[in-house]
Amino acid sequence: MGEKKRLGIIGGLGPAASALFYGMLTEKTDASSDGGHIDAVLTSFSSTPDRTAFLLGRSSESPIAKMKEARDLLVSAGVGVIAVPCNTATVFFEELQAGTDVPILNIIDETVKAAKRAGARKVGIMATEGTLRARAYQDALAREGLPCAVPDGRRTAMLMDLIYGNIKSGKTADMQAFYSVSEYLYGEGCDRIVLGCTELSLLPFPKDGYTDSTTALVESSIIACGYKLKK
Repeated sequence: MGEKKRLGIIGGLGPAASALFYGMLTEKTDASSDGGHIDAVLTSFSSTPDRTAFLLGRSSESPIAKMKEARDLLVSAGVGVIAVPCNTATVFFEELQAGTDVPILNIIDETVKAAKRAGARKVGIMATEGTLRARAYQDALAREGLPCAVPDGRRTAMLMDLIYGNIKSGKTADMQAFYSVSEYLYGEGCDRIVLGCTELSLLPFPKDGYTDSTTALVESSIIACGYKLKK
């Protein structure tokens, strides 16, 4: 499997999604003892300004300074690979990667590749308004030759309320809203939907027909660090 590398995790974007990422990392690594798991360092700068609010012009506070602070702390801790369990943060990917030689995994690229491996022919995108406006998934899917569809305005608002009003607020998730957006995307001819926000990974979504971004990033992190996936 090659050299084993220490994993750095830029967390706190948000905290529950980061905790889920680390739990899944442990669950999916092929290890028979504590020592068989990946050495990891997790930052959780939950004070990082909201990515979507900045991208939509609703806040003047850029998140990049806090993200760079987390990155530099991880690099100083000797990590060999960095994962960022936040899709919207990937809009700042090039600037974040430019400051270090340590490879940073791109959650959007990894999710798109996972959807393609699953046989997707047209992909529906469930993501924050910031990610959708930045065309992060649309452009990544186009590079892989995959057509896509996004929610209309009403359903994007429903999705934002689900992410911010429910999940990030620690409230019970409105699964009716989740399925309303899903049905719209399937109605647009999609045969697979990407959960392009790590908060959505916290929902009890069905496994069939969906490609989860947190799962895609976890699996690529395990491989990039020189470990095996649990079968």
